[in-house]
Amino acid sequence: MAFDALIGSEALRERLATDVREGKLSHAYIIEGAHGCGKRTLAIQLCAALACTNRQSGRIPCGECLACRKVMEGKCPDVIRIGRGTKASIGVDDVRFLRADVLTPPNDLDSKIYIIEDADTMTTQAQNALLLTLEEPPSYVLFLLLCQSATAMLETIRSRAPKVTLCPVPIDDIRAHLMARERAFA
Repeated sequence: MAFDALIGSEALRERLATDVREGKLSHAYIIEGAHGCGKRTLAIQLCAALACTNRQSGRIPCGECLACRKVMEGKCPDVIRIGRGTKASIGVDDVRFLRADVLTPPNDLDSKIYIIEDADTMTTQAQNALLLTLEEPPSYVLFLLLCQSATAMLETIRSRAPKVTLCPVPIDDIRAHLMARERAFA
């Protein structure tokens, strides 16, 4: 099973699992969708899949190896989350930190992954500052730009990252997933 913490989107889950196993991921993705549709879950699962030491097994990420657990527990130094916190937007200073930080190679993983939450709230100046790094990132860097609507971002940003759109999961699918998990743990 691929990305089993993400409910629904089976075709997307399988495509991303294949891309991870074959080393064919893009250097950046825009993960778009309504609040609560699984953007953060997908981002963390993708990070864990890249970290997973059991990557070739049928289950990706395995969720059991030390590398997966570190990512899922927020303890991996190579997964950096950037967000607006209590501010209305992500400013240019946040992006300047990112631009300086990408020059430091990863510690634990082969990749250094930046999850930019609420990327659609970046100021125009922040987006322009990110653009330089997004155009020519170091080979070990992956950007995951999470947003509700990619149209709020500059076209130049959107043109440099494939867009993954997540849709709300039907309640029946959530119910079935929870019931299956309950049976598995019974």
